[in-house]
Amino acid sequence: MLVSFGMITFLAAAGLAVDMGYLRYERRLMQSAADSAALAGATDEYWGSPGNAQGDAATVATQNGFTNGSNNTTVNVTFPGVNLPNPSLALVPGTPVQVTISQILPTFFIQVVGSNSSTITASATATVGSSESCMVALQVGGIGMVVNGPISAGNCGVVDNGPLSGGGSITSPSIGVFGVNSFGGGSSPIAAPMAQPAPDPLAYVQANPPAIGTCTALNSNLVLGPLSGPAMNGVVTLPATDYCGITINSGAVVTFSPGLFILHANTGGGPALLITGTGAATGSNVAFYSIPGAGATIFNGTGPISFGANPNGVSTLPGGLLFYQDPGNTAATDLSQGGTIGNVTLSGILYFPTADLTLTGSLGGSPLITEDAVVVAQSITLNGGFTLGSDSTNTTLFPQGSPLESVTLVQ
Repeated sequence: MLVSFGMITFLAAAGLAVDMGYLRYERRLMQSAADSAALAGATDEYWGSPGNAQGDAATVATQNGFTNGSNNTTVNVTFPGVNLPNPSLALVPGTPVQVTISQILPTFFIQVVGSNSSTITASATATVGSSESCMVALQVGGIGMVVNGPISAGNCGVVDNGPLSGGGSITSPSIGVFGVNSFGGGSSPIAAPMAQPAPDPLAYVQANPPAIGTCTALNSNLVLGPLSGPAMNGVVTLPATDYCGITINSGAVVTFSPGLFILHANTGGGPALLITGTGAATGSNVAFYSIPGAGATIFNGTGPISFGANPNGVSTLPGGLLFYQDPGNTAATDLSQGGTIGNVTLSGILYFPTADLTLTGSLGGSPLITEDAVVVAQSITLNGGFTLGSDSTNTTLFPQGSPLESVTLVQ
């Protein structure tokens, strides 16, 4: 009797070690599957396919070894806070996707104390939230990101889908590179390789562009210079509307009124927006939308330029978006201001998803871009010194959080 009792005690103790270890191992696998499934559902929301979220989440769970209704397994994909007959058809980016997996597993040693099975459960919730990145080069391959000066992004991340090159320096909380890293400068921290390219954090903007109007005769190939203003002194205030080309030459001092400036192709054959010579321009609570085929935006002079985005958005554009060049407009854009004087202040998001963007700061140390700038482009070439720092914590520019989106696990 003593031996039998001791054997039972031994088997129970072994069960605690072996069975509990086995159950913990299975739960880790289950948690990984739940995490992956929740991220898959939220990614569908991100790419504008919310109707696929429920099915794709379940598919990913199956791919990871957990199929609803098989092997005593239950997989539930739910949307907390959404109470609709078919919630997956009514989701919008930001709706949490919750995946809960349960499975009844047999036990081994602890059956001697009457426990023949155990139920383990894992749950994960993912959603589309604000990204903390402030510099993103989207194109895989191509130019990628070229850094030829000191870049300081103290509060936000740097992401490069293409190659990283140049001999400058980068300071950022995180630096991720998918392409070849041939960067000859210094970075803090060291740029980390990414397992896959980062998605466009503003892809959803493309689904709802601003309404395009037409250009009047007065707004076609508008050339502003020293004789532009009412007093013939070059001082001009432009209303927010459609323009078929704006050129600001030396002697012009132009104020852009609050609102949306829609840039069409220049009827004179030049860039959609050109600021050259000593031409000066300023505007608060503005946004610029370059329509498909409109052409480039070029700053190549030496005059002061200062533009600030509307934190609450303009038209269909989200808050904080300053320049949006439609994907149908692939013209390379250069905001370098001649590369000689860092006197351009841009507060907002510069979004050129299919265009190469060049920025040149002052080599004398004055930054081209203020701490309120976010740059997202097909490729980014940076010359001179820059200070970047806008992310989801910048409540002045982004009172609702940064409009740049990323898919993250929240639970």
